[in-house]
Amino acid sequence: MASSMKTTKMVSVVGLENGGFPYFLTRSFEEKKYRILVIDNSMSHDLFHALHNADEESDYVERGRTVFMRNKTVQPDRMGAFEKFDIVIVYHGLNVDYDLADLSDILVLLTDYRPATIRKINDEIDMNYLNLYTPKENFFLVYMDKPSGKISEQFLKKELFLTEVENENVICYDEGNYNAYINLCYNGAQTMKGLSSEYRNTLKEIRGVTVGDAGKRKKTEEGSEE
Repeated sequence: MASSMKTTKMVSVVGLENGGFPYFLTRSFEEKKYRILVIDNSMSHDLFHALHNADEESDYVERGRTVFMRNKTVQPDRMGAFEKFDIVIVYHGLNVDYDLADLSDILVLLTDYRPATIRKINDEIDMNYLNLYTPKENFFLVYMDKPSGKISEQFLKKELFLTEVENENVICYDEGNYNAYINLCYNGAQTMKGLSSEYRNTLKEIRGVTVGDAGKRKKTEEGSEE
């Protein structure tokens, strides 16, 4: 799996349908002034429906340097529209488009700790495909809303039939994370200010691997750090 585009980087987010994660990942890239395309191909379209003034007929809305769309596919030999952007984020949820996943530089699998989520992921997604993802350093397994219970990430990984996962990120349940997602759904926009440090660090790590800017800080035009 790797994007055929020379400069555009593509990230696929699959699994748990939670539009907050691809949205806040987008906000993380926006901090670095990238031009971004976000595609909501999920079953629920919860990300696209959260955006105010979205054009339901054209499945399109533009917010500053970011364009949001839904129900979009592309042929591998016709990538012209994607090449206009620095970053393309595809939110598949449980509705995985394997052609787009194949084109992605980074693949993120989201899950939470509920048995129903594990069953849905196993039923709707080809887990053998995820196990064959290469290179492994560009595959992220993100556990959302870790409870205070005794369920281990090792147990969940076994239930998902995943092997040799190098990047695992745990985001504990946090009221601020939940409130940020609810605010997005009602307000159509939301900053990352209320997110937990675990959530923000996970987004930063994925961004860093995607564009190679981990640990770097850009300079403003005046010469001071952002």
